[in-house]
Amino acid sequence: MYKLIDDSQYRDQDFFNFDSTSQLPRHRWYYLKEGFSTSLVNEAIYQNLKKQNQELNILEPFCGTGTTPLTAALNGHYCLSIEVNPFIAFTAQVKTVTGKWHKKQFKRNLNKVIVNSADGSYSDLEGFSTFTEREGLSKWLFNKSVLRRFSSLVSAIEQYGGTYKDAFKLAAIVAAYSCCNAKRDGKALRYKSYWQERRYTCEDLIEQFRYHALNMLQDVVTHPISHKYNSAIMVGDSREELSTLTDDSFDLVVTSPPYLNSFDYSDIYRPELFLGDYIKNNIELKQLRLKTLRSHVQVKWPEEVSFESSLLSPIVDQLNCNEGLWNNRIPVMINAYFDDMWKIFKTMKPKMRTGGEIWLVVSTSCYGGVHIPVDLIIADAANQAGFSLKGVHCLRHLRAAGQQWKHFDTKAPPLRESLIIMSNE
Repeated sequence: MYKLIDDSQYRDQDFFNFDSTSQLPRHRWYYLKEGFSTSLVNEAIYQNLKKQNQELNILEPFCGTGTTPLTAALNGHYCLSIEVNPFIAFTAQVKTVTGKWHKKQFKRNLNKVIVNSADGSYSDLEGFSTFTEREGLSKWLFNKSVLRRFSSLVSAIEQYGGTYKDAFKLAAIVAAYSCCNAKRDGKALRYKSYWQERRYTCEDLIEQFRYHALNMLQDVVTHPISHKYNSAIMVGDSREELSTLTDDSFDLVVTSPPYLNSFDYSDIYRPELFLGDYIKNNIELKQLRLKTLRSHVQVKWPEEVSFESSLLSPIVDQLNCNEGLWNNRIPVMINAYFDDMWKIFKTMKPKMRTGGEIWLVVSTSCYGGVHIPVDLIIADAANQAGFSLKGVHCLRHLRAAGQQWKHFDTKAPPLRESLIIMSNE
């Protein structure tokens, strides 16, 4: 039986919150709500450096926008990361750029890009889905003047961006999203209440582009990263890419996998995926979804699983009899999610050195009034894969989504975020 440490020394230590991290140099270049805190990475590094006073080789199988590799590089450690979403991976690659930037040359290139994009140009996204206004649509993501100026920005960046092309491209995508008529809200994009009155223009886009680009310049100048600590960020499915890594290579894993909350991250980051030309149509979007961890029901997954747990089986049985589920594939998703995590642990184990640790943050879930102790089941999956459990630390208690309240006597259904620490003994 796995015991939760509710009075952990890590309780309320801000390990789970990206908000404070999002204001830090380089981290602030792109906001990922689902990200976690640099405090977690720093603590994991500190605790493992006490065992070996040397540079660490760190692995991050769910990179996101790069909290782990960026924190590692800024502290003089190596990190190899994997991220399935190509736009999110690109963001992490830009954030961890090494070397020095020349202020005058950067600003010259920036001005050339802005001047040579002034006329705007037709965008391939015009008329596609809900990206721009068209007949029959009452709402659209981008006003045409914004999208056309973005299109010309991309062309000008390719011609005049020089060695700063990637930074300018990220700044342009972030600027475009700043001028989007919708914003991310939970599992979906929801239109801003004032979007029709606001009427974003191409001038708004350029103002945001310049602002974000100059922030990048400032952060690289004040927080440079040595070429020695260049972060390798692989684009792909962790379930496959981990097997290609060299055995006995990593001292530490610091990560936070997708939560078991049915969030389709390829959908809520759809604007950036299309703007950056990482996907071109809905067929490619579906193909990307099929590469993600089986933590949502937006596509039909293969139902075959091999992982079994005495903690999981009664929960799935209970959910299979539950008529209060909003989707009847939820029990399949839950089984598949833990099967994926178990397989990842099995593949990861030979890649780690003896004594290496995994520090993993995850949240529990609730469906149809049934609380799923995700942290304890993941601990079981890691243990079955050969890791030794050092502790499941409760970081904070959460309140479930409103639709779950009807299943409980109070309006505070039991959820929590936890830190799981495991060792490769």
